[in-house]
Amino acid sequence: MTISAQHVRAALNFLRGLHPAWRGILKSVGPFTVRIERRPAWWLTEHLHCRSFWDFAARRRDSVGSLESPECQLPGTFDVRWSETQRNFWMDLQIAQDKAESDLTIPVSIKGLANTQGRLSELLDRYQSTILDRFCFYCWGELDSWPNSDPQLLELVATSAMATSSDSVNPTAVLVSSWAPYRSVAAWYLERWGESQQSERGVCFESTPTAE
Repeated sequence: MTISAQHVRAALNFLRGLHPAWRGILKSVGPFTVRIERRPAWWLTEHLHCRSFWDFAARRRDSVGSLESPECQLPGTFDVRWSETQRNFWMDLQIAQDKAESDLTIPVSIKGLANTQGRLSELLDRYQSTILDRFCFYCWGELDSWPNSDPQLLELVATSAMATSSDSVNPTAVLVSSWAPYRSVAAWYLERWGESQQSERGVCFESTPTAE
């Protein structure tokens, strides 16, 4: 399953019209290539510890091919690479699924998405995970989910050509809010643009330390 071409075109046209810098970012990154993950429970557990776009860059770099491993569905066996925290989370996820406390299927309505987000948020909070916003995008195709907890992504926004001095208390938040209803797409492009910028400068990706 992919996000519809119609929605992608609408998002890109919207961003292009906001600021000249967006046209350069979109061109440098290239086509939008996100597919909706068919194994949401597995994806959620696999990325439980990711906190920033650096973590995602490191995850992609260190797991070439592994993300296409045989499917794991609830109920299922543990991935041998998972930490104890991830295995415990998987068990809690199965319990929640069995009790219908966390429905990990793709909701058929915005109301269903909102209800599911609330239940998942409670479970993820117990594991101090900040992955929900990206989960909503990669597993549900939610186009307006912004990773508020990612300081490195916010730093990218603050240092971009789009950021200007402002009288507002939080100019970065004001700028990000102007990208609605396509903030997920904006985050996806900024992450990859940030990776390319750091690669050009010869900076290595450093992931957030993982808590066991």
